[in-house]
This record gives sequence, C-alpha cells and structure tokens, in this order.
Amino acid sequence: YGPDSVWVQEITSLTRRDTSQTLGSDTQAFGFVAGYEAMGDAGGALGLTLAYTSVEEHDTVAKVGEQATASFVQTGAYWRRSVGGWRVNAGGGLG
Repeated sequence: YGPDSVWVQEITSLTRRDTSQTLGSDTQAFGFVAGYEAMGDAGGALGLTLAYTSVEEHDTVAKVGEQATASFVQTGAYWRRSVGGWRVNAGGGLG
C-alpha cells in the first residue's frame, strides 16, 4: 500500500413490495462508487470520489411495460486526519 490508492465499490439493491399490504412493486438499483486517495507526508488523506447509480421501478399493477427510471451522478472531495486520540474529517459533494 503506497501513498496513493484507487478503489471501486459496486452498488446493488433489489426491493420487492408484497401485494398483500401495498399495490406492490419491484425496485432495482445498480451503480458504482470510485475514488482516489492521496496520503500526506505528515499523515492524513485527501480524496476524490465519483458515484453513478441507476434506479428502475416496476409497479405490479401498472400497465404492461410501464416503469419509472432515474440515474444519479455525484462527485465529492474529503480530507481526514488522526492526531492522538482525535479524528478530524471534512468533506463535501455535488450531485
């Protein structure tokens, strides 16, 4: 593990709502989060992130082929450092 690192994480989700208590639907999500992190010489880290998620919902009582879809993109930056027993974090995002 060097001073710089790159990482990628998959995002997946499937939610099924039963028709016994609701109208019923299937919601699926897929995406990823990726980041780059640079470690400082005196400790701490500075990082950048990029995320993309696609969501699709099918209502079980809707007309054939009816669905709702959405896509999300988000970017972010963060800084973190531990000093003694203290940990300091700061970050922000857009999207």
